[in-house]
Amino acid sequence: MPKLISVRVCTIGELFSQSAHFRLPWFQRAYAWQTRHVARLLGDLLEAMSKPGAGSEFLLGTLYFATAQGQPGFAIINGHQRILTLTILFAVLRDLDVDGPLSMQVAGFISVEGATPFQYKLSPQLRLAEFLRVHVQDAGATMVEPMDHAEDDLSDCERNILEVRDFIRSRLGNGRSGAELRANLFEFLSHQCRVVVHEFDDEAEAWRVLNIESDTRVEFDMAADAKATILAVMAPEERLAASRKWEACEHKLGPARLGDLLLHIRTLKSRKRLDSPVQNDICVLFALDRDASAFMDGWLVPYANHYAVLEAAIGGRGPLPEDARDSVVHLSWIDGSLWRTPALRWIDTRGSFHSEGPLFFRRLERLVWMMRLAGIDPPLQRSRMIAVANDIDDVSGPDDMRSLEIEAALRRDATVKLRAQNFCKKAHAPAVLRRLSKLLGSDPGPVHKDTLTIEHVLPRNPPRNRNWWEHFKTKSSIAEHMHRLGNLTFLSQADNQLAETHDWPEKRLILERSAFTLSQHAAETPEWNRQAILSRTEVLIKILFKAWDLTD
Repeated sequence: MPKLISVRVCTIGELFSQSAHFRLPWFQRAYAWQTRHVARLLGDLLEAMSKPGAGSEFLLGTLYFATAQGQPGFAIINGHQRILTLTILFAVLRDLDVDGPLSMQVAGFISVEGATPFQYKLSPQLRLAEFLRVHVQDAGATMVEPMDHAEDDLSDCERNILEVRDFIRSRLGNGRSGAELRANLFEFLSHQCRVVVHEFDDEAEAWRVLNIESDTRVEFDMAADAKATILAVMAPEERLAASRKWEACEHKLGPARLGDLLLHIRTLKSRKRLDSPVQNDICVLFALDRDASAFMDGWLVPYANHYAVLEAAIGGRGPLPEDARDSVVHLSWIDGSLWRTPALRWIDTRGSFHSEGPLFFRRLERLVWMMRLAGIDPPLQRSRMIAVANDIDDVSGPDDMRSLEIEAALRRDATVKLRAQNFCKKAHAPAVLRRLSKLLGSDPGPVHKDTLTIEHVLPRNPPRNRNWWEHFKTKSSIAEHMHRLGNLTFLSQADNQLAETHDWPEKRLILERSAFTLSQHAAETPEWNRQAILSRTEVLIKILFKAWDLTD
């Protein structure tokens, strides 16, 4: 009779060092993690490493494994996103430490030693196996880029693998730089990060149990769950009035935004990052069992009104001055929520019409954009936003807020990322191009396949009979330049298809008559070659930095 064999806790080192290998059933859902997911995981790991007394365990969740008769190894029933991400992380660590001691250690977490039918610890679905081997699992594979002609044919799953791989590689440094960080990270993962493993002796039974869990799990609604918990701890005589105020706030913002507001209120009250359920923290922070009015009247209701001001500003209306509204709009393009913590505090302490509001929001916009461009870890971004909130309380105005300043290292890192060879592959690339378009004269709106597309002026794979090959002699030269900021512009879908791989004189005419200012700007370039792309990259960076008062 099928059964659960065991439930055990093991370290990541124990998990990846054992001889049994992992396989993904062919019907397992595709790899879906992207930069934002791995950035949070990596940020949490690095933050946990840096804390004093980091010898305590760091839990990475629960995994479901199963054995199947006639098939070797474990089938991954639940947790394959984490296992594949860890495999990518280990492969990057191996390849960044070529011929070093860390490389040999990490290789044992990827490859299977000895005479076995398996070369690697992880066997993905058959359709993905060759891609994963070539771009992740083989020695040096994380440095291999897809062939130019094949890039357009990649599946979403394959694109996600490359995106996560390249993000980890850029975050952990190249060559010898960051060697100590990488060694410490591997040590931390191996010995202090743990998972809970549920092991079944029958794959079908494991799927059945997982399905029952999914079907019986109450759908999580943070705002509803928080409301139930928070109202339940209040004194009965306060509950009715509090419930009416809560419902008024929810009507004003909607459940999702109210849930987001609760996170910001928690941060502003505690002034630190907390990872417990938000309703638990609010109950404790505001002592709701003793007095509910301080929270309801002093925080929830007024901050719901402040949040509504920000939402109105994103829509181009409301009480904020026009310059401040513009900055709020730009903040919403690059980040959905992070910036709201200090923005809410500013409105609460200074009001919507303060004379320095436009300067504050312009500086906040600059800081948030620069952190995103530089690839700062999410935990560090959150800490910086708390520092801004503290400065709002402690100093008189934006000019005195050191937390809003752009230090040299942040500017350098953001500049490097804007100059990057693979800029177009960054998640923030569409927002940067949109911001540049607005600075050049008009906002084209968000990128959308039906209305607004990103055009590579130098095509990805021009035919051999095109003149592009006179300036870009090899495929590697094309690959080195085509994804750079300076090679990108906006076109409508129809114009994008019309432009295709045409030579510069034909493309230039299409860009000249385009409705998009970014294309009109590009069309001013007489010849499109390597120097033109690099020079335009620098011009566009200067336009951004001038708007943020970062001129030399």
